[in-house]
Amino acid sequence: QRMMEEEAAREEAAMLAEHRVFAANGLVTPVAKREFVAALMRDPGQVAAQFYLALGQSQAGDYQSALDGWLVLAEVTPIDAPWLPALREQIQLAAQNLGVAVPEFEAVDGQLSPGPSAPGPTAEDIAAGRHYPRMEGREVFKHAVKRMPEVVMEALEANDLTTNDIDLLIPHQANLRISQMVQRRLGLEDDQVVNNIQRYGNTTAATIPIALAEAVRDERLERGDLLCLVAFGSGLTWGSALVRW
Repeated sequence: QRMMEEEAAREEAAMLAEHRVFAANGLVTPVAKREFVAALMRDPGQVAAQFYLALGQSQAGDYQSALDGWLVLAEVTPIDAPWLPALREQIQLAAQNLGVAVPEFEAVDGQLSPGPSAPGPTAEDIAAGRHYPRMEGREVFKHAVKRMPEVVMEALEANDLTTNDIDLLIPHQANLRISQMVQRRLGLEDDQVVNNIQRYGNTTAATIPIALAEAVRDERLERGDLLCLVAFGSGLTWGSALVRW
């Protein structure tokens, strides 16, 4: 058994090395993406998979997806990690290509965390209206792509199920990239996930009911299928539900 496990580990290392070549050349194939996600699910410490996936996205010109992926990776990267300089460099390059401010990070308890908050508003800020609340979109994104897969896995484990049992996933339609990253982290195929934000935008509390109605209309659910619903919303709350159709 030990020899079989060692052989499987060697095969996985060789596979990842091959897919890193794809990523380094901006040629991240769907197979490569699925294997990266599978490696992360088996071993969350295998950060190379996420790093090289984001690298491939960056070199293919998808700087926003790359930056989002690297920022998620930064949340779990120890401050003494050997890949930290490369991670910082790629975050900076992606931010520059997008024309946005480079996110600042500082070491906290051996992990990377967002830097210190800004001071309170000045009289000039108030006069300019800069004191009104606004959403930190990037932070919300990072939290959503972490918590939504977590709560799906929690529901599956509580019912002695795995992602292989999911027939259809309907996520809250807040952001297409969030849904795509949740899909990747769960290792699901495109035909297992409902996305309609491209047609309607974010309809808030109506996103899942609308998507469910369309899935039924399009005959994407059959009796006995396992339907997974997952949402993330204001107040920073999240939850999931499993429905046997």
